[in-house]
Amino acid sequence: MQSISFGGGEPLEYPGIFDLLETIEPSVGRSLTTNGVLLDQDDTLFNQLTSCRPDKVHVSIHFPERAAEVERAVRLVNQFEAAGVAGGVNLLVRSDGIRAARRARIALSEAGIGPAQLVILPMKGINSPSLDELAQVAGSGTFQSVTCLLECAASPRFASIGWDKRVGGGVASGRLRLADNSAAWVWSGDDP
Repeated sequence: MQSISFGGGEPLEYPGIFDLLETIEPSVGRSLTTNGVLLDQDDTLFNQLTSCRPDKVHVSIHFPERAAEVERAVRLVNQFEAAGVAGGVNLLVRSDGIRAARRARIALSEAGIGPAQLVILPMKGINSPSLDELAQVAGSGTFQSVTCLLECAASPRFASIGWDKRVGGGVASGRLRLADNSAAWVWSGDDP
């Protein structure tokens, strides 16, 4: 089954996200990643999202040292599960935040969010953790992370669409621009 995953920035800031989720429902699996801030502020937004029945919603924790952010992720995952939508957490790990990330992972586990619902994501760039540091965060046992944990390359299975409607990834060499033809986004091929 093919799937589309909407991520950030923050997909809930895009005014057409609910129409898009409903339009593609019959044809592909749908997941969404959010930081949860807007959902925490607006019950109507939460209800709109769950009424679209995405297959899964992941709540990101960008700053595991912030207890409120971890608590928000736990609360929202529980709310999604209660609404019949699979919930999960993406835990961003920085090399200078290993202890905080491990504490967050333990708190998630104690709240009932297990390895099947948790994706441990290494920060890329200057503050990228080593494999040993990611293992410290994960503790004993298996854990989910990105498929290119050891080495990343373009994937024929993945494409990303940015806020500026540019597409990158395995299906596009470079960044292509999408045109908005009001019914659906289509590949335009021109790269201004």
